[in-house]
Amino acid sequence: PAHVAAPVQRAPEDLLERANGLRGARRYSAAERASLEVVRLHPRTRAAYVAQVAAAGLRLDRLGRARAAGRLYRAALRRGGPLDAEVRYGLSRVAARVGPPGEERRALERLLAEHPGSPYAATARRRLAMLEGE
Repeated sequence: PAHVAAPVQRAPEDLLERANGLRGARRYSAAERASLEVVRLHPRTRAAYVAQVAAAGLRLDRLGRARAAGRLYRAALRRGGPLDAEVRYGLSRVAARVGPPGEERRALERLLAEHPGSPYAATARRRLAMLEGE
């Protein structure tokens, strides 16, 4: 019988590096696909969490797919990890684009309640102040 070579399993870190390279080359759709490949092939790893957050950011900022970004951000939040402040900020930005009235404010307040010292806190406070003025 003929032997069929098993597909090469790449380490999740290698796949993330590839996705980052594609993003750096402004190949955003390819970078999103590469990020989601990490999630598909290595779903229980920290790299999958990082890849979900990265793919969500690409969907929101580069691909014009805010609702799809929200789904990935929520999936990453269920997993939890060191990027949760970034995830909460991303969810507030999704809400600003496609959420019902008040959702952005609630998302920003939750970010500040859970991550008051994060790099996103000052931006969240400024945005809340702007929303107060509307």
